Formats: sequence, C-alpha cells, structure tokens
Amino acid sequence: MPDVTLHFSERVTRVDVAASLLAASRLGICLLQLPSSASVDGDHPRPLAIGAVRDLLVGGPDHAAPALQRMIPGADPVLVVAPEYTFGSSDWAQIDALVRAATRPIILLAGFGATIGQSVLDWQAAGAGEAT
Repeated sequence: MPDVTLHFSERVTRVDVAASLLAASRLGICLLQLPSSASVDGDHPRPLAIGAVRDLLVGGPDHAAPALQRMIPGADPVLVVAPEYTFGSSDWAQIDALVRAATRPIILLAGFGATIGQSVLDWQAAGAGEAT
C-alpha cells in the first residue's frame, strides 16, 4: 500500500499519495453510472451496483475477465467514479474485497446513500477502514 498523508485545513483537506498514478502523463477514468433505484431510501444494499463493480474489476458470469481491461487495456492505474447513492453502507466489505482483488491499481471514489452516523462510527471503531 502506498503511503497516504492527509493535510487538514479549515475548508480543504489535501491528500498526498506516495505512488505514481499517471502513465504517459495520463490517468484512465471510468464513470460508473447505473439506473436509479428505489432502494436509495433507508441505506439498503445495492446488489446491482456490487455486480457492476464485480464485472468491471474482476469479471463475473457474463465476463470471464474484468470488463475494465477491455475498456482501458493495460495494467496502469484507473480512477473509477461512482456517483452518490450508488452503494449502501452495508456494501462496503464487498466493494473493498473487489477493489483489493483487482489485477491493477484502482482508485475508487464511491458515492454512498444516506447512512446513519452511528453505523459509520461503529465501522470505524471496528477497524474496518484500516489498510492491510
């Protein structure tokens, strides 16, 4: 895992990552857009979104290999952006496992639904956010 340093200020937080993210002065970007779902209310799991990330990063029933490899060939890092409400907070463990199983460096900016604050605090207290 690269060394990550956070620099907090009053209005902005800067994140420094000690890793090369560019290949030939470029960064591949994949925007994940799924149909809207009625499951947004109540922080429910989003199995459709989990399936899309699985197919994209590691392959699945319809993809023997990661679909991302066909879209952005190579082994260079890719930024995957999923808008707000793409995932429910209970999807985190599956998303984390899929990103870790990817065969290339993945930067995932993931949008989550409205989550009860206590669940985030419980997740943090359990060490779920710790890098391994």
